[in-house]
Amino acid sequence: VKPVPLGEADDFALLAATALAVTDTGGPPHRSDITGNVGALGDVSGFTNFAADASSEFYTSTRVTGRIYTADCAAPTPAKLTQAVSDMKAAYDDAASRSVSALTNIDVMVGAIAGLTFVPGVYKWNAYVQVASDITIKGSADDLFIFQVVGYLVLAADVTVNLVADN
Repeated sequence: VKPVPLGEADDFALLAATALAVTDTGGPPHRSDITGNVGALGDVSGFTNFAADASSEFYTSTRVTGRIYTADCAAPTPAKLTQAVSDMKAAYDDAASRSVSALTNIDVMVGAIAGLTFVPGVYKWNAYVQVASDITIKGSADDLFIFQVVGYLVLAADVTVNLVADN
């Protein structure tokens, strides 16, 4: 199965075409801790100890292991973000066009997917998806997982998405 090309969007753990807000209340697990770079073309809010780097090309936060890029950063950041968002939209279109890999992958558990383990494939829900407890995504580094959700994706507090290597 052909991977979804991410282009410049591959540099980000979290990327938004508009604004981005995170929850940062209390200690773990009731806060947003992000591993990887964060980017947004709009406003970014909710990060603790949000500070510009000396180069003004990115920001840092104690909640992010990586860099935070916004459109108001110094060049070349705005151009990099614009390209990353464009690539993200192209990746979305590619993933959305993929066919479901099995009939059993349509509307799995009618959207209430708590406690499930997912194997490689394309999954589609024609409404919302509610994750009330931990789920597991099991496969190898070469496997492809696409989750197409027509409605909202809602994760309850304290939910963990476990990534498990398939031996």
